Amino acid sequence: MTRAIAVIVTLAVSVCLAVGDAHRVAADNTERLHRYDPKTTALGPDASTYTGAKPYLSARGQAGSRWRPERWVALTKPTRIDRGRLVIAIGADAGEFHQLRLFNNTGSSRIEQLVIELADGSTQRFALARTLTSADPITVDLAGGYRRIARVVVHGSTAPDSAYQLLGK
Repeated sequence: MTRAIAVIVTLAVSVCLAVGDAHRVAADNTERLHRYDPKTTALGPDASTYTGAKPYLSARGQAGSRWRPERWVALTKPTRIDRGRLVIAIGADAGEFHQLRLFNNTGSSRIEQLVIELADGSTQRFALARTLTSADPITVDLAGGYRRIARVVVHGSTAPDSAYQLLGK
């Protein structure tokens, strides 16, 4: 009887350790998926510029500049704000968007202002002065409905080991 209990306890401990390892591996993989890649930004004297991939181009397909996504699409890979602002070139050929969202991937970012430069030359400014966290994304509605966006300038700062993404729909 004592030997049977010892075998059951050993099996139970082994299962607990295996489950714990599985959770640790899953957490490591999730962290890797959302990690900032320093090759996505170039540092200038007074701003950083997003130079990473444009994930929305594959979602857009053949629709061209008249594309209007129905769901949130990533306009950037995980990135960060350095030197007070991040400049993100979108381009009029990216499609038309009526909302933008700053989505936190890890850590936190302080977002002071969002400036959206539209393809028609007009500008929309959003004074936010908010901390972006995973539980609290920032969403802005563009005046005038669906608009083509030339570029977005995000003013603020990103904490060390933090990253966020710009989404649109």
